[in-house]
Amino acid sequence: MSTAFLAILYRDISMGSGENTCGLILLARPSADFVAPRLRNWYACHTLYHINVLPRCVAAWFTARQALPPFLLASLFMVSALHTLSGVSRDASNLILATLRALLFGAFVACSPGTSRGLLPRQQAILDSIPRDIRTVLTHLKIEPVITKYATCPSCSCLYAPDPTKPDEQYPPHCTFADTTDGPPCGSPLIKKERRISPDDGPLYTHTPLRPFPYHSVSSWIAGLFSRCDLEEVVQGAWERSAPSDGRWYDILQAPALQTFLGPDRQLFSRQPNNDVHLVFGLYLDWFNPGGNKKAGKSRSLGAIYLVCINLPPYLRFRPENICLVGIIPGPNEPSLHQLNHFLRPLVDEMLVLWHAGVYLNQTALHICGRLVRAAIIPLICDLPALRKAAGFASHSSTHFCSFCLLKKSDINNLSRPWPSRSWQDHLVIARQWRDACNRRDRDTLFDKHGLRWSELLRLPYWDPTQYAVVDAMHNLFLGELRHHCMDVWGINVKDYKDKTVKKMSSHTPEEQQKCLDRLVAALRKGALGSVTQLRKGYIVALAQLNNISPMKMTKREYAKSLLTWVCIQFTTLIVHD
Repeated sequence: MSTAFLAILYRDISMGSGENTCGLILLARPSADFVAPRLRNWYACHTLYHINVLPRCVAAWFTARQALPPFLLASLFMVSALHTLSGVSRDASNLILATLRALLFGAFVACSPGTSRGLLPRQQAILDSIPRDIRTVLTHLKIEPVITKYATCPSCSCLYAPDPTKPDEQYPPHCTFADTTDGPPCGSPLIKKERRISPDDGPLYTHTPLRPFPYHSVSSWIAGLFSRCDLEEVVQGAWERSAPSDGRWYDILQAPALQTFLGPDRQLFSRQPNNDVHLVFGLYLDWFNPGGNKKAGKSRSLGAIYLVCINLPPYLRFRPENICLVGIIPGPNEPSLHQLNHFLRPLVDEMLVLWHAGVYLNQTALHICGRLVRAAIIPLICDLPALRKAAGFASHSSTHFCSFCLLKKSDINNLSRPWPSRSWQDHLVIARQWRDACNRRDRDTLFDKHGLRWSELLRLPYWDPTQYAVVDAMHNLFLGELRHHCMDVWGINVKDYKDKTVKKMSSHTPEEQQKCLDRLVAALRKGALGSVTQLRKGYIVALAQLNNISPMKMTKREYAKSLLTWVCIQFTTLIVHD
């Protein structure tokens, strides 16, 4: 994660130099007048932003950084960039640090006055301030984000936060979570014993999670976002910039659902009083195989939870350094059904604070006195399986296949709108009944009836699952799902014959069309399925649609069977009436 921070650092340091040059090249030959004020300003902003996120001794931290000469600070940035941005290994980075110490020692000795070959105390202090390990450099520069390592139950995926008062036993030994009130506790082990590398005076062993879940604080990420003057300026003017003028929408922030979205004070969220900033995030979830998608490879699955700041314009929104990676869901398999709620719980807890109280930044890049920031998650943008799991809906292949209406799978061919729908309040009532059920049998009964489960996102008082669960455009447009529905499911481009030599059938004249329809009617009167299927599918489909006949499958044979069944029913009805 330090990669994004280093990319920002080098770009910010080089800003205002008047040279169209990479910041890394500028730092290769730094001057004190150029580097020093930029590094000091960056450190001043970057430390103060995190006061409200993690309490730390900012004065002592900043004083320690002031003791580093600008050229040494630039050297540490260079080595960090090589390690994180260019992929230089840890051993090679450590070798570069040793080389820097050797070169600096030679320079001090060569510049020593007289015949003395010893180092002055200040020179020795500078040499001692160069770390011997790249991990110490990354810690020294404070460019790593604020990460909380949760212990995850291997069986039920319940999370356990570390206890800072017990540094050697931060996590409980076993899981105590019970899925329902009548169910037994899980009891699976959570930790393993590991030998310390350098125990010093402490215990020889420490306890680490068997299945860790790293969580990145959203408040910390927001603080880093507001440490960049260019992004703060763009974010604070996003709502005014996105106000619709000509009736056209060019970005999701112009959508009516966001423009009419109300804040906790029941005023428009787009109004930012008292110099506050209101952020809107989009939530993304996806899983991937860390070993690659190979048929012969091992099947493993890791998940990622992302937040994308919609206040940023599209050309900045999806850059890696501007995306908040909230957490990595551990493998080796995806969490089943509602177990995903455990991984969403820390995010929802933090978003509730950002919604009701917000986070006050003591200082930002553009406001030295600080400002208040509020945030909300509105669109949930995932592929279909992840969306149903995160929002608490049933699978797309179940009886309740749709997340927008109440049609059942048996009525999937019903194209008559409007379809029956469920309100937000009805959804909440059913989901809470499922959550509060005493046993799994009651939960299964509710799910079979309504196709809903509880989702942690429903704890957000503003999140409407009937409106904010967005259809994934990547799979529907870019990967051909819409084409599949139009051509294969709806039969828009269905060919009557499997003979690949027939490229295109000739069109019929009105007289030929009348003859084909007469032959179809005669075949239906005879009740001969083979005679009906000899005709073109277009005639069969047209006659079926004219009489509101919709088979389960959109094939010619199914249409023919449905027409014959309909004819038999009509004939029987006429006989009964006569």
